[in-house]
Amino acid sequence: MRLSQLTVRNALAASLLGAALTAACARVMSPPGWDPDHTAPVLVASKPEQLAVVPDWKGDVVFRFDERLGERGITDQTAIISGDTGRVKVSRHGSEIRVRPAAGFQPGRIYHVVLLPTVQDMFGNVRKQPVEVVFSTGPAIPATVVAGLLTDRLSGKPATGILVQAVHLPDSLLYTTASDSAGFFALRHIPEGQYALRAFDDRNHDRKLQFREPQAFSSATLGPRADTVVIPDLALLGGDSTPARLMKAEARDSLQIRLGFDDYLAIANPAAGAVTSVWRLPDSSAVAVAGPMLPRQWEATRPRAAADTSAGARARGAAAAAAAAARDTAPPLPQQELILVPTSPLTPRTHYRVTVRGITNVNGLPGGGGSATFETAAPPARDTTRRATPADSARRVPPRRALPGDSARRPAARDTTRH
Repeated sequence: MRLSQLTVRNALAASLLGAALTAACARVMSPPGWDPDHTAPVLVASKPEQLAVVPDWKGDVVFRFDERLGERGITDQTAIISGDTGRVKVSRHGSEIRVRPAAGFQPGRIYHVVLLPTVQDMFGNVRKQPVEVVFSTGPAIPATVVAGLLTDRLSGKPATGILVQAVHLPDSLLYTTASDSAGFFALRHIPEGQYALRAFDDRNHDRKLQFREPQAFSSATLGPRADTVVIPDLALLGGDSTPARLMKAEARDSLQIRLGFDDYLAIANPAAGAVTSVWRLPDSSAVAVAGPMLPRQWEATRPRAAADTSAGARARGAAAAAAAAARDTAPPLPQQELILVPTSPLTPRTHYRVTVRGITNVNGLPGGGGSATFETAAPPARDTTRRATPADSARRVPPRRALPGDSARRPAARDTTRH
């Protein structure tokens, strides 16, 4: 019995030790004394080579990197083959990624094989830029390019990892690439002709544009006299089918009413043709207001305080002017607020109701608006403490402190009584 228990204990200990060693071996760690790897995989070769013409190509396209690749991020969605609309097969072999269309490469086409920026090494270092190989199975490869920058319309930041598709007209042959970490994209060596461009954030990875996905559109024509087309700014914006709705109203002070909406508003003039009404409650007396206007428009109309002419103030003013000039060169971003300006101060601690109609959202949908109530703040507490004036300090004489020996130096009081 004791021997049996000892045997079970030894077997259990050996099992736990083996599991621990297996887990330790499964973790990817740098050898002792080596610096950790923080560099993403670098492409060192491809088959076929870039811009090769190989009429009889039947095998896989091979991307070879400078280190062993990790399994994460490598799926059939990792690669895009332009010039082919069928399914794509992707496989990983050590430091190589192999790509082919399910139906094989066809003769007489120009192919663009793109690896999206999801490739990573064994230490999790992910490439930030896509990798592309262009080759032909027959026709000459033209020196053409369509390039541009993608930004997010709401934030103004670069749009990374966005699919860009160029549809060749009229045969609808599709050429696809992806934007890099700076929002830059380039479709190189595509046939001459007219193209409809669409860029979108493929959130469900189906390679098809969905209505709600942030998107942008443009066009390009490539020919002997225009082999390069640059699109300087494509701003992505999600589709929308509902107008902006007023969610809240707030009195920031007695001469400013802020209106908050559930949607971003048109850039130029979202309140063109809008109708606004403000009433004081409970008597429903009308309040005259100006606007609505965007916050930047309101800032431009606000009265400014007297200028400070000191050297420090001039330096601060120059820095602020430079920053403002830099902001002015960038397109304004959409906002979710509008401002109403009462022609006379609002009454403190009073309820008001505001309604607005005819607001246009950032997608160009008109008819937004709604109704909301708000209450103005109580007046500031009155300062009842009396402040000392210079005259007060002049009249006030502090009492003299008695010093030792004062009683000896002080003359005796005069006796004013009459004897």
